[in-house]
Amino acid sequence: MTEKQALLLRFLADFQAKRGFTASFTDMMVAMGTKSRGCMHAMILRMVDEGLVFKRSNVARSVELTEKGLALIGRAGPAPKIDLKSLSDAELTVLLMEAKIEFGLRVDVMLAEKAA
Repeated sequence: MTEKQALLLRFLADFQAKRGFTASFTDMMVAMGTKSRGCMHAMILRMVDEGLVFKRSNVARSVELTEKGLALIGRAGPAPKIDLKSLSDAELTVLLMEAKIEFGLRVDVMLAEKAA
């Protein structure tokens, strides 16, 4: 992995963690200080070939780090999904406090089936 690839991987991970969605090519170009979309595209394709990122074809903002890419920059993979419905109110409160989330709303809805 080159120094530029490491910088781009860190940028992509930080961008997604802060904003909740992946960076655009323009975002990447600004962060890397390049004016060429072709240069950025070539770098992404090399990183795809090396297994550092995944990109869906013809989908905007689809460059995501793979487990290998995350490991190389010292980040853990995505957190395991938690079935929030199975947690008690106390467990949910602890989870929200550990994640430093100041507000959580739990809504339990029961829908009655229409009688035919």
